[in-house]
Amino acid sequence: MNAPEKILVLGIGNELRGEDGIGIYLARKLKALSIPGVRVEEHSGEGTSLLERLSQYNAVLLLDCVYADRPLGEIVEIDLTNGFLSREQVYSSSHQFGVSEAVRLAGVLGKLPERCRLVGIVGRHFGYGRGFAPEVLQAVPKAIARVQQILQEWNSSTH
Repeated sequence: MNAPEKILVLGIGNELRGEDGIGIYLARKLKALSIPGVRVEEHSGEGTSLLERLSQYNAVLLLDCVYADRPLGEIVEIDLTNGFLSREQVYSSSHQFGVSEAVRLAGVLGKLPERCRLVGIVGRHFGYGRGFAPEVLQAVPKAIARVQQILQEWNSSTH
């Protein structure tokens, strides 16, 4: 019998909205690695159901495409445990009531996991269509490596 998953990784996005699908893409790559103690799911980014998922685990790692005043393809990592995304973090989502709103509300309601972090890749194209800019695709291996490092740290501290 397998050990239950202690950590949730949510790949967030919409594959039909250009680079907004990079979170889903990252989640699929990560799921193929079958990391023990880690559950990997895909999520649309819709805030109310995201709020529910956040409250069910002690550690949640979100993978998403971010719109920020940073170079295309840059990896952005944000600690979300305080339940607030400041303007300095320059995080924006293409979702209406989405990631940042769900994180804020989870913090206010006391439903935010003990560990909650976002790893994102800066994107620019969120219109209809599939595919990613070369800069976004080039960031994937580095993003996966960082996610694996975070998960290893989290897994080792829960034993």
